[in-house]
Parts: sequence; C-alpha cells; structure tokens
Amino acid sequence: MAAGMVMICGLAVFGLLTGILATGFAAEHRRREFIRNWDLVTAVPFLRNLDAPAIIELTRMLRHLDLPERSVVVRRGRPGDCMYSSPPARLK
Repeated sequence: MAAGMVMICGLAVFGLLTGILATGFAAEHRRREFIRNWDLVTAVPFLRNLDAPAIIELTRMLRHLDLPERSVVVRRGRPGDCMYSSPPARLK
C-alpha cells in the first residue's frame, strides 16, 4: 500500500514538473512571436510613428505564417485582409 502511494506521488510530481516546463516553453514562444511581430510592424514605414499601445494592439492581432516559395497569397481584384511581409535578405 505504501509503495503504491509513493509511486502515485512520484508520478504526480513528474506530471507537475512537466506542466511547469511546458508552460514556461509556451510563454517563451509567445514572447518570441510578439517580438518578431513587433519588428515586422515597426518596419512598415507608415506604422513606424504609432504609439506603443497601438503597436501592441496591432502586434497581438498578427500571426506569423511561413509559406513555400511561389505560393499565391493575393489574387488580383480581391480585397486584402492580411499584412504580408517578404523574408529578410539572406546573407551569402
């Protein structure tokens, strides 16, 4: 009986530590995405002069999406509903 309780407590501690680690990883991932989006927003010339709260609100709406080369993202005559950015130039 005691061994069973120790085993269950060990599994609970392992599960708790795994949850803490996963939560920290997810929070760091959100922070990195926020900073990447912030950089994208401030790189747009007509958005550079926005105040910080406006940039924060806009940055939280954006989601990063990588597409393969030559993907169609905009069709002529259709209204735009997204913000598009080309990747930075790669160093050779």
